[in-house]
Amino acid sequence: MKEKPKELIRFFVAGVSFSDYQKLTEEPKSGDEVAIIPEPENQYDNNALRLELNGIKIGYVPKSIN
Repeated sequence: MKEKPKELIRFFVAGVSFSDYQKLTEEPKSGDEVAIIPEPENQYDNNALRLELNGIKIGYVPKSIN
């Protein structure tokens, strides 16, 4: 069975100043896997997509593309 090609999307992470980004022990680097977690209970955007790196919230996918 063939694997579907992956799409690359580049964007600036939103909400970094409201995240736990400062808890990261290393700077993120190209190739790091980031978890994308739906956050339907978000009071500002029920389509919000939270971004986590190593279990630490680093921000959100910008509302304009989620």
